[in-house]
Amino acid sequence: MEIKELLQQAEDRMNKSIEALKHEFASIRTGRASVALLDKVMVDYYGSPSPINQVANISVPEPRMIVIAPWDKTMIGAIEKAILQSDLGLNPGNDGAQIRLSIPQLTEERRKEIVKVVHKKAEDAKVAVRNIRRDVNEALKKENNIIIAVSEGVKTADGNYVGEETKSGKEDVFGHKYLSGVGKYLEGLVGEKIGCKVRSVELNILQRCAGYMLSETDIMESRNLGAFAAVSAIRGKSGKMSAVRRISDDPYQVEIVLSDLSKIANYEKKVPMEWINEEGNDIKDELLTYLKPLIQGEVQIPYEKGIPKRFIL
Repeated sequence: MEIKELLQQAEDRMNKSIEALKHEFASIRTGRASVALLDKVMVDYYGSPSPINQVANISVPEPRMIVIAPWDKTMIGAIEKAILQSDLGLNPGNDGAQIRLSIPQLTEERRKEIVKVVHKKAEDAKVAVRNIRRDVNEALKKENNIIIAVSEGVKTADGNYVGEETKSGKEDVFGHKYLSGVGKYLEGLVGEKIGCKVRSVELNILQRCAGYMLSETDIMESRNLGAFAAVSAIRGKSGKMSAVRRISDDPYQVEIVLSDLSKIANYEKKVPMEWINEEGNDIKDELLTYLKPLIQGEVQIPYEKGIPKRFIL
């Protein structure tokens, strides 16, 4: 199981424990009437235990009064019996058509009892959360490696490049800074702050040289882009560049078009923010849908003496 999925499951389980605690608190009888007081009271409905709110209408006409009106009048005796057998400590008033529950004012004894009950339920919830945390820690002992992929262009909250001081400071012809070294910077930062074993790998030149890892989609689109550009140049087109315009994701379809070079050179196209999760540390399915077609298809690369051999597009 991936760490992200493990933590998400833990969060879901903890949230359920908290919601259950809120439900327990709502069912504690205090000095005010609340329909939630009856949530845990089950009534025998033709042999099947059912919550009272499924066999009757429950209302709170006054701050310390609950009125129960059964939809089936023959159920009124069973409802009264269920309330008497519960731990609510209330005496129902039955007029043959409705049941009225008067909520007595809190006594000092009852207040102390409520405090004990609340503490007990809160402690039970804490134990449940601790057990979930224990399960996560046990799982992390088995799967304790974390891989983080980070862009060289990642910036701090104030807009500066992460690890600015480690960069060369050199710029390209457009005035853009050369980006490199963020992996090494973060390696040192994590090692210093957390103290765990950490190693960074910068793809950089390696990925540029990894032509043997190209997908069939890469090869086909590169060849088509080059051919389209050559034909366009022969026909006298200038100030243009060939580009890929996507038509659909599934099935994956694109067309090769000419675009104005002035609208592309020195511009960057960023990943839409709606494709990044709210925490800013992962991508959404929309981006996966966009990227997956680009890595489809395997190319058989010829080798010579154990080394990938140049091949013709």
